[in-house]
Amino acid sequence: MKIINNILSEAEIQTLVRQSLDYKPSTPSTCKFQLPISDEMKSKLRTAFNAAFVFENDMLCMRWIKGDTPPHIDKNSANESRDTYIVYLSDDKGTLHDESNAYPIAKGVGYVIERDTLHWTENSSEPKLLIGPMTKEGLSAGPACVTVYGILDMGYFEGSGVTQGNESASRLGFRGSEDLGGGVSAFFTLETGLTPQSNTLSQWNNRQSFVGLKQNGLGQTAIGTQYTPIHLAVTPTDVGGLNNMRGNVIYPIGGSTATTQNLNDTTGAYTTRYANSVSLQSDSFAGFSVGGIFAVDNKTANDTTAWGGNVNYTGNGFQATSAYQTAKNTTAGGAFGLGQNSKDDQWYAGATYDCGILKAYVNYVNRKATSISNPNEYTSRSAEQIGVRSFISPAIEGWASYGMGRSTPFGISEPTANFSGYQLGSNYWLSKRTNLYGIFGSTESTTASANNYSVGVRHSF
Repeated sequence: MKIINNILSEAEIQTLVRQSLDYKPSTPSTCKFQLPISDEMKSKLRTAFNAAFVFENDMLCMRWIKGDTPPHIDKNSANESRDTYIVYLSDDKGTLHDESNAYPIAKGVGYVIERDTLHWTENSSEPKLLIGPMTKEGLSAGPACVTVYGILDMGYFEGSGVTQGNESASRLGFRGSEDLGGGVSAFFTLETGLTPQSNTLSQWNNRQSFVGLKQNGLGQTAIGTQYTPIHLAVTPTDVGGLNNMRGNVIYPIGGSTATTQNLNDTTGAYTTRYANSVSLQSDSFAGFSVGGIFAVDNKTANDTTAWGGNVNYTGNGFQATSAYQTAKNTTAGGAFGLGQNSKDDQWYAGATYDCGILKAYVNYVNRKATSISNPNEYTSRSAEQIGVRSFISPAIEGWASYGMGRSTPFGISEPTANFSGYQLGSNYWLSKRTNLYGIFGSTESTTASANNYSVGVRHSF
């Protein structure tokens, strides 16, 4: 067994401890969970252990253990003995044993447990928090496990009373992965929307459902109902966090230009998800990654195909992304209600810069749906937006955005309408996963104007 000291700083350890307190067991047991991991922490763990950890979905495998663990050999989800890696994040008077030696359980100390090594703990007194045990791919050792996650968001919405999903749509999801060996893993996600304000908790609508394979150091592929390249690009670069209030011109929920097709769901600005789709996404190389998607609607009533791609860069507090996607309808039910023989082209670019005190955002989106039989008949929408987001205090977070754009309704020689919007919002964080919020948004155009506000509580699990 190999010992490695001083892998993480005291501040990094304390951050992980605070984020893990909600999972701490009160009776002898083991609790496995995951936490988001920063790029700096990834680098430290890879360097210390000399292992090419991948950290799937940028999540770190964690574990609380209360009580002693019996003699066992770590295995992956395919029941194969593997080298595993752990870092203790708390002190304990107990000891870690293999068949030859006893080792201290001390905060900040890491261990490499070689393949086929029988090991156990003795005389543990307090619940022990540790990173791992994980394989060299960064996956949790042991049988394949399923993570249950979700959001419940309830609040008051001006004019509608108590509603759900004002800051984030309520949802319930299941995700899991299995180590297949050789750096290959299988993964899946199932996610449905929730309606906690109604008598029916869920209609089991399909937000996401896909299964895929991942090769460490290369990338992954998945098939099912998935988010589009533009939605994946908007998610980390939208200052409002994809909330469902007025004022956001990049992610406008509802309105006369929103529609739902058999193939996909869509806002007025872009399509959010494709069903019957196959996606490819590369790993990050020197901060760059690329992805693509292809989708075919299997329903004969609406013969639709779609494809798209994205390019991303992240480094030194800066993030930039660009995505394009296009869909073609050859029968009725086209984009914006355009009808048959229509083509829907969409493009997005966004960037953020985190300077420490605040984070700045800039976005642009363009969408144009054109009649294939008559290119002079089209409807279009474009918008640009800027925003800032910052913590005013350790518990209070605020954001502000302003955007403008223009839209052209369907038809030849139809006039262009200009619009603008702004939004102000704040979160008061009661814990890492629970916050109170207040949001005000306003949208104006040459033909109409409207605003609304909401206050509520959101809990993520």
